[in-house]
Amino acid sequence: MRRFRPRVFIVGCFFTACCFLCHCGARHSGIAILETDDRVNEAGRLLRVVLDTNAQVNSIKGIGFVKMREGNQVNTFRAAWIGSRPRKFRLEILAATGQPVMSFASDGKRQYLLSYFDNRLYRKKTSEDGLKRLISITITPEDILDLLSGRLPVRPGSRAAIDHRDGSNTPILMVASPNGGDRESIFPVTDVGEAFHSMERRDRRGKLKFKAVFEKVREENGFQIPEVLTITNDNGAMIQITVERCWVNPVVTEDRFVLKLPG
Repeated sequence: MRRFRPRVFIVGCFFTACCFLCHCGARHSGIAILETDDRVNEAGRLLRVVLDTNAQVNSIKGIGFVKMREGNQVNTFRAAWIGSRPRKFRLEILAATGQPVMSFASDGKRQYLLSYFDNRLYRKKTSEDGLKRLISITITPEDILDLLSGRLPVRPGSRAAIDHRDGSNTPILMVASPNGGDRESIFPVTDVGEAFHSMERRDRRGKLKFKAVFEKVREENGFQIPEVLTITNDNGAMIQITVERCWVNPVVTEDRFVLKLPG
């Protein structure tokens, strides 16, 4: 087992995938939490809508395409993924034959990267930086699991408030994490505010960590699941996941999220 090396982690991910698969808003200084009495009940109700949405989705499995943009480089890969709440996620980059070229997994304690081309396995402890070394967007595997399950990754115990930007009647749900760090802006689909199509997460200084948009959704087993999910940051990096097939609440075993060298 080789020790995880950040530089090799990055190169192993992008160089391997590219070589073998290429053929196949305004920045705010901070977010004010509004807690006026006439809005607190509505904010609490909308936050409960967010937390309850697809709460019964405990595992997800899918196959489709992943489009990644880093600077001026754009690559599209065929991919498969599986996840299990609360913190387990696995992504496979596939060749045209359907065989995996590279696998990424997180079991909630460690993250793994397996390159099938040179038979190398790297691992590191899970950190608050999430997948930033892999995709240069500050987002965690748990966040992506929530988003692919049709949920917005908001922590229970968060404080919520209502804001109306630019004089609009459409309420924007402003959410502050329990520890007073990250803050989210959640944007509804309609003025009713019962469904949400996008969110932004910023750190305590107002710097954007990521923006996630449900570009298109579809119904699977009674749940609204994203068909096209786009995740970006303010540096131009992007991941867009297009779902071709999806399974809700499949049976998932723990060993799927711990990678080992073949053989």
